[in-house]
Order: sequence, then C-alpha cells, then structure tokens
Amino acid sequence: MSHHDQSESRRGRLFWLGRAALGLIATLILSSGAGALFQVFASARDARILPPPGRLVDVGGIRLHVKCSGETKGGPTVILENGLTAISSLWFHIQSELEREVHVCSYDRAGIGWSDLTSGPRDPASVARELHALLANAGVRGPYVVAGHSIGAIYAQAFQALYPQEVVGLAFIEGSTRDNFATAKGQRNLKQTLLLFSSFPTLARIGSMRVMPWCSERAFPQRPAAEVHAACSAVHGWLASRAELKAITTLAPLGDVSALPIAVVSAGTHLAADAEWATKQYSLVRLSSKGSHEIVAGADHGSVLKNMNDAHRSSLAILGLVRAARTGSGG
Repeated sequence: MSHHDQSESRRGRLFWLGRAALGLIATLILSSGAGALFQVFASARDARILPPPGRLVDVGGIRLHVKCSGETKGGPTVILENGLTAISSLWFHIQSELEREVHVCSYDRAGIGWSDLTSGPRDPASVARELHALLANAGVRGPYVVAGHSIGAIYAQAFQALYPQEVVGLAFIEGSTRDNFATAKGQRNLKQTLLLFSSFPTLARIGSMRVMPWCSERAFPQRPAAEVHAACSAVHGWLASRAELKAITTLAPLGDVSALPIAVVSAGTHLAADAEWATKQYSLVRLSSKGSHEIVAGADHGSVLKNMNDAHRSSLAILGLVRAARTGSGG
C-alpha cells in the first residue's frame, strides 16, 4: 500500500471514529433529554398519586411534613428522627407498632419527602430548632421521647440539648455520633460520600435514580414502598441531604444526659464487622447511668427499621422509655 493510500485509510478510520464518537455523544444527550422528560412526568405522577400521608405545617416560611398517630392521652409523645436521605415512611413498621400504645410522630426534614426545600442552615442545631417549631405549630405537646436512626441520633441529641426540659428519653437506633465523623476513617468516608452525593442530583434529574436498587424497598406494603421510591427519585431530596451532610460536622450542642433514660439499639452484624462503630455504640450507652443496650442479632444498619422482626426490637426499646417516663422509674 502506498503512503497516499495509508494516509487515506487512516483519515477514513478517523472519520468513522469521529462519526461514532459524535453518534455516542448524540445518543447520550438524547438519552439524557429523554430521561429528564421522563423524570418530569414521573415526578408529576408521584405528586398526584402519593399525596402527603400527614400534614404540611408552616415553619418560618417553609412547610414541613409531619405524620402523627396513636393515643394522645397519657404521654409522652414519641418523635421519630430520620437518618440521612430517609423519609418518614421508613418508620412504617415502628410507627404502626408504637401507635397502638402511644402518640407518635414522624416527619420529614426540609427538602426531603414532602417537606419544602430551604436555603437556610442545615447544621444539627438549626434542624433541631425547626423540629421544635414544627411541633409547636402542629400542636404536638411534650414531653417527648426522641428516637433517631443513623445521623438522626445527632439531631436527637441536639434537640435534647436545646430543650432539655421537654425530653424524657432518647433512643438511638443504630445511631451515629459526632465522633463518627471525627476520626480519620470517618473523615475519609464523609469525603467519599459527599463526592458521590455531588452526582446524585444530576442522576435524579435524568431519571436514573428511579432504577437504582437502593431506591426500591420491598420490606413495606405497596403504599409506603412507593413513597420511599418516589422520595429517593426526587432531585430536591438529594440536594437537601447533601447540604445536611456538609453541615453534619458543625459542632452541635450536647446536653447533660447523665441521668436521662437512653436506649441504644445496635445491629449485630454491624457491631461485628466494624470495631470502630462498635466502640461508638457502647459510648452512647455510657452517656447515661440509665442507658440500656439492645443488640439485634443478624440485623444490619437498615433492617432495624425495615425488617419487621428487627423493627419490633427497636419498637420495644422505644416503648421501654415511654413506660419508664409514665411510671417515673427512669429506666
């Protein structure tokens, strides 16, 4: 083959490679556009068929969603504080069990689930103040037992520190602490998670989150499962969760809980797999002279809410705090 023919052949290959690359780019753009259009229609459908199961209450210019159920007499009221990215529907098993005996409220933090997005600060103290205003405006009176799952435990501690006279018990369900983010491992995990979360709003905008396996929940009946899927697919939820995560290391107030009944629920598999996590779980128990520790064998970080049997163990720990407050035994 002559030099001229080789040059022509090379130009031909480059031409077709260029065409292929342009075709791939065009396909990605069209797919993204189609995905974005699908997301718009799917989100509108979610809003139509999945209205808020609770109430939307004005809190300083934004509306927060709260769902209360159960007996309002006798007290105390149980407040359920979600983990990262989670919505109130994830407490389905626990709220369904608690409401048979106690007044219980789950809610969605700003920007998550049915609650409005906010540009306000997302540090734990600000979140706790929003919750307090929500309860006041919704007419949900204390005293309260506050139960937090995962990073919800940090918000529960902040709430107790700001309003100690209104809290008669704390439950940490696989609860995180400020110290979880203070170690080298914690800092590394935080940076990695924030990096991941930076892409999730974009993925949500083009509808990709709707097919992600972690957005599907099969442990719940159809309605709450659909609610969890819709929330996980929403752009605003990922924006709000990333803002929360960026602010989670802001020092939250810590109150004196040395004599406050505290129930810690830990997943057995998580304790066994992560020694650092286990150390932090035991440190939560030692915060109070009235601390108790429930280790759920075979459970993982999420199953203490999602699996009916594991969630039952979480419910019993919370009810133990309620009964202690009613009898004045304090644990």
